[in-house]
Amino acid sequence: QINSQKSLFSMVDSATDAYEILDRLPSDRSGKIFIAKHKTTLKEYIAKVVKVEDMDHGEVKREYGLYRVLNPDPQNPVEGFPCVYKYEALKDRSYLIMDKLGPSIEDLFDLCGQKLSLKTVLMLGLQMLSRIEDVHSKGIIHRSIKPDNFVMGTGDKAHIVYLIDFGVSVPYRTPEGRHIPFAQHKGLVGNINTQKVGRGV
Repeated sequence: QINSQKSLFSMVDSATDAYEILDRLPSDRSGKIFIAKHKTTLKEYIAKVVKVEDMDHGEVKREYGLYRVLNPDPQNPVEGFPCVYKYEALKDRSYLIMDKLGPSIEDLFDLCGQKLSLKTVLMLGLQMLSRIEDVHSKGIIHRSIKPDNFVMGTGDKAHIVYLIDFGVSVPYRTPEGRHIPFAQHKGLVGNINTQKVGRGV
């Protein structure tokens, strides 16, 4: 248990007293990522915390909304997307509490000496394509597709690939179902190493 991390964000207060922050995880994703434990059930979750000076609170709220579109009922979860159990915007930070998952595809690739069998590549690739298809079918564009954002499940879901980190994702259709207008000359979004040529929505 790392007291410096708890004091940094004061996570265990009247607004978040159901969870205890255990450790901060290394990540290049938007926001700070922590392991959080529910004080009653002792189950571990992921807490994503964004300080107000690092990102507008509206972006965290939008990410929460997108997760709920993809996985609306935690009691009947949709395969391949984490459930989000709590969102709150406080004066100095916003946070999400969501499922704790396993290692990323990038982590596994490195663990295997950057060599994967054809069978493994095909099995992972089919699931990854399926996740992207599911996201697009809901009128959402992820905008940060990379191996680090595909992670494996845990326990009896360890064979399932999950798509995470919707911090820069946006709807690409209007509420009426029309495609949003094409826009050019916009700033870089996501990771420069995984940007497509001629990107756009």
